[in-house]
Amino acid sequence: MTEKKFIEQNIEKWRELEDLLLKSEQNPEKLHGLFVKVSSDLSYARTFFPNRSVRLYLNNLTQSVFDTLGKKKNKFSIEPIRRFFGHILPLEIYRSRKAFYVSLIIFLISLGIGILSTAYNPDFATTILGEDYINMTEQNINEGDPMRVYKDMEETEMFFKITVNNLRVALIAFVLGFFGSIGTIFVLISNGIMVGAFQWFFYTKGLFFTSFLTIWCHGTIEISAIIIAGAAGIVLGNGILFPGTYKRTTSLQISAMRALRIIIGTIPLFIIAGTLESFVTRLTEMPTTLKILIIVTSLSLILFMWLFYPWYYSKRMGEQITDVDIIPFADKEIIVQKMSFRQLEGNISLAIIHYKKYIASFLKTIMAPTLIAGSILFWISLQVEDLFLILDEVNLFYYQQSNLLLFFFYIIATGSAIIFISYKYLEQEKEGLLVYIKRNFLGVLLVTAMCIFPFYFIPNNGALVCIYLLFTPHFLIIFSLRFARDRDLGFIKNIEQSIRESYSLYFNFILQYLISVLFLLAIYFTLNNTGVGVIIHELLTWHDIFDNTVSANYFYSHLTILLSICITIPFFYYAVADSYYSLLCQKYGYDLEKRFEHFGKSSGIFETV
Repeated sequence: MTEKKFIEQNIEKWRELEDLLLKSEQNPEKLHGLFVKVSSDLSYARTFFPNRSVRLYLNNLTQSVFDTLGKKKNKFSIEPIRRFFGHILPLEIYRSRKAFYVSLIIFLISLGIGILSTAYNPDFATTILGEDYINMTEQNINEGDPMRVYKDMEETEMFFKITVNNLRVALIAFVLGFFGSIGTIFVLISNGIMVGAFQWFFYTKGLFFTSFLTIWCHGTIEISAIIIAGAAGIVLGNGILFPGTYKRTTSLQISAMRALRIIIGTIPLFIIAGTLESFVTRLTEMPTTLKILIIVTSLSLILFMWLFYPWYYSKRMGEQITDVDIIPFADKEIIVQKMSFRQLEGNISLAIIHYKKYIASFLKTIMAPTLIAGSILFWISLQVEDLFLILDEVNLFYYQQSNLLLFFFYIIATGSAIIFISYKYLEQEKEGLLVYIKRNFLGVLLVTAMCIFPFYFIPNNGALVCIYLLFTPHFLIIFSLRFARDRDLGFIKNIEQSIRESYSLYFNFILQYLISVLFLLAIYFTLNNTGVGVIIHELLTWHDIFDNTVSANYFYSHLTILLSICITIPFFYYAVADSYYSLLCQKYGYDLEKRFEHFGKSSGIFETV
């Protein structure tokens, strides 16, 4: 082949690589593919055109890949979130549109059943909504403030309780999809009937317009999010019922990942709905025009985000949507290579592989002793505290303010868990667990204490606790990885680097946080709403371990929280760790360097001119 023909055949991809390198943000997968191709061209040029300018040009072009990677800094970027909500989610919504239609139809039919049932039988509303609620509402109506129920609770506390409850409903609708969508359909029917009965009850009191404007200020988004969660459950159930050409387990894996994408997309909606219900709905004296504007704006947001934009984006993209396809990891072996760039699904799949591989040893070595020690300390605390002074403080952090023994228990338990998980994850078995603990435990324990210590001063405020938890755990994980692998850098320097990396990459971990929270809530609600949970609770109540039922309830609540956290921590660690290494690879091109180094041994690609 002549030099001219060689250039004509390959000039387009060379120019494409040049254009890609000029952009502020590169597509790592595309950069990787072009780099390999241009490297092959360089090898050919070195063999057949060693003294021609094309060899020099290609050498400079490949070298510029590393110059670009070297210039990349850790930026505080929202690109992963933008890509999810701007690309992955709308395409997934469009693909799952039939499930959305089914979910909406089921809800609307159930809404009609609730309205008709209440219209023909006024006592139906009492059956559905509960006698206490009906009596309270009638009392509020008689006192001239029918919507007072939205004013009784403090705003911030109300926001967190409502948001968590709505997420609970959505999670139940999603998880019940594992039973072939039957449980999901039941959740949609029960919520539809409840809304219909609720709305018609106010109509019978001559307050339909008043209640409609007040309730649907937040209900437009809240109910829409529940319908969307129902669609996610149906997508999950369809993977079981209609596997197509896949094995049923493979079909379930694909549908579960697709449904999970949809559920993650509802989280902002529930936060918005919780904000409106807690801070806006209580303002019942707002002008009617403003209420209508809020409802119309909310409806417009739902229609745009979940109907018009997905349709428009899917039509615009056409066939260019392969990057959101899901490759089931049961049918395609995933190479457990930490230092490799992966998309979110690849990181989550790898985290699941690590979780399945190491969870048994974690349960035996860390979780069992933690549960035993924690249970004993909880029980002792309940014996020495005046229980009736703390009935409103149902959270783990109360005891961090009143019982230093439990406070230090949290530090030691968390530090031990992090050390053990990192030991297994980094595959340090060759040096032995005791040696690894000796080298790393003190440093990790100090940083763990730094992360947990502020809880000692945080009042029992759910908002502050949640905000703090969103900015701390991933820093602790990154430090444990850095400190174990880069001890020569020093303790203080590792802390500085970990802080810089964890917060510059913060938005890249948001989805890992959300998925882990869903995992945690699924475990917690399963423990509290299944036969196993009921049996354990009854055993605690029947025996004379506690003086009264309240103490038993309190103990069980704390025990289930601790157990849920213990089960979730390994998954969260692996999800963040795998994403962290993937991001390092994306920013510094470590997998490219390996290919580059291997290629350079035979091609002399590191030549200088």
